[in-house]
Amino acid sequence: MCVMNISLTWADYALIVSVCLAVYYLIILFFYRKSLNGFLSAKTTPGPHSPTDLFTAEAALSNSKGLNLFGEAIEVQQILGEDQDFTPDAQAFADEIQAYTSSCGNDIGKEELIQNLRKIVQKYPSLIGSDSQYELSQLIAISSENNCSIHLSADELSELWNG
Repeated sequence: MCVMNISLTWADYALIVSVCLAVYYLIILFFYRKSLNGFLSAKTTPGPHSPTDLFTAEAALSNSKGLNLFGEAIEVQQILGEDQDFTPDAQAFADEIQAYTSSCGNDIGKEELIQNLRKIVQKYPSLIGSDSQYELSQLIAISSENNCSIHLSADELSELWNG
C-alpha cells in the first residue's frame, strides 16, 4: 500500500476552494438562468396600503392567466381605474375580509367560510349593489383562495351578496 504525503498551505487550500466554488456557481447559473432572469427582472411592489393596492397586488399574483372570475380575459387596470376611490365602508369591508381569511388559514371548511363571509357582507348593506361590489367580490375570491385554499365560484360569490 502506497501512502502519499500531500503538503498544502492555507493559500493552496483557499485557491482550490475558490476554484471549486466558482465552477459550482457557474453550473448553477447555467441551469437556472431562466429562473434567475425572471426573478431579477421582477419589479418590487410596495406593500398594500389600500384595498385597491391590495387587490392589484393579489390579482397580479393569482390572476396570472388574465381571466376574471367569469372566465373573461381582463387586465387589472381594466377592473380598477387609477382614479377609483373606495368608500370608507368598502375599505373597512376589505380590511375585515383580509383579516378574517388570514386568520382562518387552511383550518376551515368551504361551507363555514361562506357562512362567515355572508355575515361580514351583511354588516355592510351599503355595499350591496354598489359600484365596488364586483371588485370586492374578486377580493373575497382571491383572499379565500390565497389564505384558505378554497376556490369560490362566481355563483357562490353572487350568493354571498344576495343573502
